[in-house]
Amino acid sequence: SEDGTSDFEPKGNVKMICHEEPLGYGGCLMSAIKFAEGNFENLVLADISYKNFCEAADIALNALEESDITSIARIQREKTADEDYRVFALDDLVTERLNDELSLNLSDIFSPFKAFRLDAIRDMTLEEFDEAIILQLWIQSVHFGKTIKEIYYAGISDTSVTDASQLERDLDYYLDFIDGESL
Repeated sequence: SEDGTSDFEPKGNVKMICHEEPLGYGGCLMSAIKFAEGNFENLVLADISYKNFCEAADIALNALEESDITSIARIQREKTADEDYRVFALDDLVTERLNDELSLNLSDIFSPFKAFRLDAIRDMTLEEFDEAIILQLWIQSVHFGKTIKEIYYAGISDTSVTDASQLERDLDYYLDFIDGESL
């Protein structure tokens, strides 16, 4: 692959799925879920481009003892006295809308470090081929009453997480998606 992912040598119980053609984040997530079903109880997604990705994956997996879905945050949300948080990029605007619509308190909704109990997501319809699949995951998690836990881990903190160039679509697409999917 162009990003060097296919050069990674999986060890232990780590499995890696490579596609001949890029399928987007959603396509990769759907492939991972399909591969894991019937073979594993939990699924952990970890971005190997972060130097501490193994530790982040372990934290996410261990947190599944207390939740259905765990996300490891690369950033901490800075709150003001009235609990509003500062908004200064696309990721933050989407996070603010998602939190407001679903009464969530997430800071890094697009984090590439997540763990799922497969039985918790079995009834969900996750079908988007871009990052909107993550929005589907959060929205359907609330709809189906799943427990969500977000943990900040400084070992993967990254100041570029609010860079809109990392996302495949523009702000209006994600905001409209949240509105439509929330119905």
